[in-house]
Amino acid sequence: MLRRYDLKPISITKVIEFIKRIYPNIIIDMLEDCEIIGDEALTSVIDNIINNSITHGKTDKINIEVTAEENTCHVKIIDYGKGIPDSIKGRIFDEEFSYGESRGTGIGLYIAKKTIERYGGEIEVKDTKPQGATFILKLKRYK
Repeated sequence: MLRRYDLKPISITKVIEFIKRIYPNIIIDMLEDCEIIGDEALTSVIDNIINNSITHGKTDKINIEVTAEENTCHVKIIDYGKGIPDSIKGRIFDEEFSYGESRGTGIGLYIAKKTIERYGGEIEVKDTKPQGATFILKLKRYK
């Protein structure tokens, strides 16, 4: 099991470039580069969110925006699919929670949340207007 002291500086740009090779149709808006304290699992977190957007949200358009503040990097993964019903938004990060006809194991977003928390960060989901879901990763910036 990875511990907090196994974390190291990770370039968001490098992670996003790798994700872009997997999903070449994603639109990426890198407003600035950002290094965070993390590990290679960040790639899996972003991949899981994108895969869920495609599989469950039925989206054909995803944008990724990266911005930085003094102590925080923000990564927004924005889709324009079906969105997430308000009735389940509070449970999507729970272990073994799954929903809909293309149910998964219910472990992916749980692991994503635990990974981001291990970095000292936060993950949340909001509605995309007019439809879809936006996942916001707030990650500690490496200085």
